[in-house]
Amino acid sequence: MGYTKLSDAIEAGSTRYPQIQGAYCRVSADGYGTCAIGAAYVALYDQLPIGAQQTGAVCRDVSAALGTDIMDEALTLPIPPGLNVHLFDDNQNYLASVVTGLNDGLGWSYQQIIDYLRQYGY
Repeated sequence: MGYTKLSDAIEAGSTRYPQIQGAYCRVSADGYGTCAIGAAYVALYDQLPIGAQQTGAVCRDVSAALGTDIMDEALTLPIPPGLNVHLFDDNQNYLASVVTGLNDGLGWSYQQIIDYLRQYGY
């Protein structure tokens, strides 16, 4: 484990479950799935974020394991074309919001999100 970059944690966790939108993790008839931040949680804690479905709880846990607060407003990313930052209650472009928007709003694949984060050192 021991990941320090969000992209590395997403990459490691992305091999465990198929990607979904709209929740950190979900169980269906086909099995479990995770979003990009859910995949990072899986890599960092070796378990699904079941029971920690609130945004703050999952993001705080991921932040603690990475040693980087992914909800810190100082850690911002450029908004990719087509991403509506108004999807978020706070209209911020901090790391967790952008990743959620790429996953849920634009439907980017795990790999597209990983590549985007690596461009900016995350």
